[in-house]
Amino acid sequence: MKYIMNYMTLVTTIAVYLAGLTRIIYSSNEELTDDNGLKELFDSDMFKFLANLEDEHLMEEENTYMGKANENTYCYTKDSNPYQFFSTKTHYPIYNESREMDPAPGCEISYVWLVMRHGIRYGSARKMNGYYNLGILRDKIIKNAGEKRTDLCTDDIFSLLLWMPFQHEDNQPIQPETLTENGYQLVKKFGKKLKDKFPHLIPKDYDEKLIQLDYSNDIKTNQSIEAMVEELFGKKFVPRNLQEESIVEQLYPQQCRRPHLFDKKTGQNYTYLAEISDYTVNMIKRISDRLGFEHLLSYREIANMYDGCQYEIAWGRQRSSWCAVFTKEDLKIMEYISDIAYFYLCGPGDVYSMFQGCILLKDLFNNLKKAAEKESPDIRPKMSLYMGHSTTVLLLISQLGLTKGEVLLHNNYYEMADRKWKTSHLAPYTGNIMAILQKCSTGERNRVKFLVNEKPITFGDACGEDNLCSFKNVYELFEPVITNEECSLKYCDHSPEEMCKHLNFGKEECEILKIQYKISKQEKGKAKAKSEEEIKIQKDKQQKKQETNLEQEYQHAYISIIICIFATLFILYKIIGQISRILTRRNKTKKLDVKINNEVNQTNKEAKTNKEKSAEVKLFYAGDTSLM
Repeated sequence: MKYIMNYMTLVTTIAVYLAGLTRIIYSSNEELTDDNGLKELFDSDMFKFLANLEDEHLMEEENTYMGKANENTYCYTKDSNPYQFFSTKTHYPIYNESREMDPAPGCEISYVWLVMRHGIRYGSARKMNGYYNLGILRDKIIKNAGEKRTDLCTDDIFSLLLWMPFQHEDNQPIQPETLTENGYQLVKKFGKKLKDKFPHLIPKDYDEKLIQLDYSNDIKTNQSIEAMVEELFGKKFVPRNLQEESIVEQLYPQQCRRPHLFDKKTGQNYTYLAEISDYTVNMIKRISDRLGFEHLLSYREIANMYDGCQYEIAWGRQRSSWCAVFTKEDLKIMEYISDIAYFYLCGPGDVYSMFQGCILLKDLFNNLKKAAEKESPDIRPKMSLYMGHSTTVLLLISQLGLTKGEVLLHNNYYEMADRKWKTSHLAPYTGNIMAILQKCSTGERNRVKFLVNEKPITFGDACGEDNLCSFKNVYELFEPVITNEECSLKYCDHSPEEMCKHLNFGKEECEILKIQYKISKQEKGKAKAKSEEEIKIQKDKQQKKQETNLEQEYQHAYISIIICIFATLFILYKIIGQISRILTRRNKTKKLDVKINNEVNQTNKEAKTNKEKSAEVKLFYAGDTSLM
């Protein structure tokens, strides 16, 4: 065990060095010299933590805890079933392998209506800025761990120690609000599911008369509809909105002035009250103590760490170092605070939002009615698909009354543990609401199955045990709502007095509404100005980036040309040298051949001369007999 831990320490030290060096290179906006970079690295709390860490804490087999941690300390890294529900930042759940989309016996599917939330995305510019600044907070936590003040298990400390911000695989900068790669692919995956389940409704090529597509004017919904279209039709493009005013565009809270009611007793909004509630304050104390701080962290700091946790899990990391900061109970509290925010933003807590969600409800039933009045071959469009936001889905859920009777308050957290209004289940990434019209040969002709994230929902006596609902009965149930004259886009232009009238508010409630209307209008103006400023800054950055990239491309081109020239000259030099060597060898060979030929000729000549002399001698002796 001792040698293993020593080896782990060595490996960790090397990993920390590389991680720290990479962090310095990529996170700094200023140029660092090698000396300054290394000095910052070795002066960092990461190395101080390793230097101050006593060996016995890692080497003793019976004691692997640090600081205030003990055998009762929650260890996220070792949890085989960590909490995975992060409100609207939750991964899409898979229910029943889509079996609920199949037609009932004796029925055929003739029309599908679908509203869907966009895929997994990166956070806003503000959220991403907070995420990338988590390194500062992480270094403080590591310093506290080195001073034995944390209540984190060893594995969680090392997880934080080695944490690096999420980056693109190609090291390209992350663009806020855009889809992640896995977000794009998950939308395509859902598109394949639609194609497999309803092949007779989806044409081979895109036909605006057969399939109705609508989406809000937002980068993440545009990319999501592009992914859907690519899967359905094999082409990567974004079709134009056919309607003059996009339906889902009107279901995006930024598009309309929206008053947010205050709690009458305190004069504060409910989300803020939840953030300062007893259970939240106690959570902040627990986390501050667990991380070794001698002061209370702010709720904003807690929220930034929570963003790091939920974003990294959504983006594809199996585990997030920042989830180790929270216990399961802490994560449930943060989820509830988010649920409260949505409950009063686009849920039953904001009665006025009912007018907004009613527009989509009317579109749903009007399209179902048109399809029900026709026989299958004549139904056009055969599918309506709307790409929107979490608020789009939640507004329609509110209209359908799926969480009716629940009231989320800042002081009833424990009573609402089993609430239906859980945005983690209702509006995760790619969350959807689907209505499938089926024409049946027996019984009632037109029946509808309603699904939320592929899970069937019913409406009392209007639906049977097979989760199929009588279209006639369901339509009659919602007819008073969708035929209301206020169920229109007019609600965006309502004055405070008109709002009070339609909501039947008393004088006191109306005064609060007027205050909120004014604040909402001011906030919208500020948001618009800020948005325009951010767009300008973003365009300037993009232009500067393009100029920089162009300059770099020119530099790379010049370098490439120079390299090519030198390479060509080098190759020519080699070729000429080789040719020269070949010619030289040939000349030497010729000279050698001439020399050898000369020597051979000389030898032959000498041999001939000697032969002739020998013949003369023999003749001489043959004529002189006395010598015999």
